[in-house]
Amino acid sequence: MATAKRVSLGATLREEVLLSGDCAYCGSIPTQIDHVIPLSRGGTDDRSNLAPSCRMCNMEKLDFTPDEWREWRRSEGLEWPPKSMGQQIREWVAEYRAKQEARRHEDL
Repeated sequence: MATAKRVSLGATLREEVLLSGDCAYCGSIPTQIDHVIPLSRGGTDDRSNLAPSCRMCNMEKLDFTPDEWREWRRSEGLEWPPKSMGQQIREWVAEYRAKQEARRHEDL
């Protein structure tokens, strides 16, 4: 199967997609544009096939459709929807603080 040729989306369309909302998958700040149906799978550059995405989600989604990506994550034991980087950092900080608090109590 031939791979679709990448073409620039144009500044106006990029801005429209990026300003249309949060990452379509995890809800964080979008920095990239995702082809919901990947170009390599017959998707187009039509606005209806474009979604705002954070880098983390766009890079992990690869050339999956959203349904395939969801199923892949579940098969790997990963939750859906994916957590935003902000959510992950907040959880790591909370875990770290809880461990530090537990250590403080052990030392008493």
